[in-house]
Amino acid sequence: MSNYPVAPEPQETAAPEPSKFAMLKKLTLVSAALYLISTLVGLPAAMDTSAVREQLELSGVPADDTMLQATQATAIGTAIAMLVVGLGLYALVIIGLYKRKNWARVLGIIFAIISLVGFLFSLFASGLMPGAASQSVFTTILGVVSALVTVYWLVLAFSSQVSEYLRKPSPLG
Repeated sequence: MSNYPVAPEPQETAAPEPSKFAMLKKLTLVSAALYLISTLVGLPAAMDTSAVREQLELSGVPADDTMLQATQATAIGTAIAMLVVGLGLYALVIIGLYKRKNWARVLGIIFAIISLVGFLFSLFASGLMPGAASQSVFTTILGVVSALVTVYWLVLAFSSQVSEYLRKPSPLG
């Protein structure tokens, strides 16, 4: 034993979470909600027999009952599969961000860019396909809002404040 006081061991404190990182996490949740809404809004169109029949006829495919049912079943199955996979990928990014993992930011950036390219492609394609012009105003507005959220998400994800915060080791492990 010594008569000298022992200095307390230095404790590692977590850096305060930057406001841009908090906003990034919130926007990820908002984007996931918009994805869910836009997918659910699209499902009734796949179940609308007259709209599906019209699309088949515009494509030059005979619209008999068998083809109509097969097309509807495929459209509904694809929409549900895309919803499950998409929400799973959102969950992966969200969980990674909440655990303060830089790979989640990078993965989110990749998905956001793919989403924007898809949105731009759909805008271009809707101008070329006559049946696509019947898209509702709500669907179009939803797409634009989603794209704006995605752009802002990318701005935040590329900010030095967020990238530096995620590159520092987390005391959580």
